[in-house]
Amino acid sequence: MIELFRATGFGCLVDVTLKLTPIHALIGPNDSGKSTILRALDRIASVCLKGPAGTYGDPNEAYGLAAQLHAGRFSIIQEGGSGKITEKFDATRTRRSSGSAIQRTKDRTKLRQALRKELAGSRLIRFDGDALRMESGLIPDEHLPSFFESRGQGLPGVYQSILSQGDATFQTISDDVRRLFPTVQTIRVPATKANTVVLETTLKNGTRVRADRMSEGLLYYLAYAALPYLDPVSLVLVEEPENGLHPARIAEVIRMLRNYGAATKTQIVMATHSPLVVNELQPEEVTVVTRPSAEAGTEVTPLTETPNFEKRSKVFELGELWLSYADGALETPLLTGDSQ
Repeated sequence: MIELFRATGFGCLVDVTLKLTPIHALIGPNDSGKSTILRALDRIASVCLKGPAGTYGDPNEAYGLAAQLHAGRFSIIQEGGSGKITEKFDATRTRRSSGSAIQRTKDRTKLRQALRKELAGSRLIRFDGDALRMESGLIPDEHLPSFFESRGQGLPGVYQSILSQGDATFQTISDDVRRLFPTVQTIRVPATKANTVVLETTLKNGTRVRADRMSEGLLYYLAYAALPYLDPVSLVLVEEPENGLHPARIAEVIRMLRNYGAATKTQIVMATHSPLVVNELQPEEVTVVTRPSAEAGTEVTPLTETPNFEKRSKVFELGELWLSYADGALETPLLTGDSQ
């Protein structure tokens, strides 16, 4: 798990240090840097797992990313002009041998392995209804299921893969869907042509509904329900988990994400504009992200460190606290203690 993250020169992240928890939400105005933080986290997790592979963005830009994990510290630097990426492993939390150079090399190898095990890749999610509705090919049995890209394309293939496992997983998801969406009787993954499948539901009145006519709320729920059964990663980054969901389903999805993270030791970091998402979190799991000026870049403030937090939190739920003291620009009433 990433406990502390720092980004310098990465887009609008001029110099940002962010403390993270197992499940964490970034809140704040539009264009404040929340999505950029997710992209930076995705970048460092990808490099830690696979090693440097090309540049991120403009090769003339220079940036640095660093993550503090339990095993130690991992950082990457992209040099401006050359676009060259270098990585560094630092045993800030690991005892290093004072013995021979050979022994120290062995310790460094173990540290690299430990860090790559702890930060074993990421999955960036920006679910989109049109992508979730698309037909998809089958996933070979020897491959773990995964979406084709961040919008969720490939969802029917994921469910066909879950169904073919032959265990109770597909039935468990179906039971939850029937509980939350009372008109649905069954979920199906019929073939539309050779090696191509699509999602479909059968309603209790017998009507069959293909994905192109399925509600976005159901599609989004099915996408989140599939996450625990995908190719495992150590970090899942979610853009606006509230999108397309009824308010009552938002709480269900956040609980689902929390349980998934706890069961699989997967860290969940979200960027959200919904107070209903924030209501499902603990105070230390929320960070306010603002961008006072282009020159200063993004700034982050733990919600617990905003003025009068203890007093305000006794009156409001977390999401309502944010909504009551936010202005959608610089969140001045929230961050300065001024009332609206």
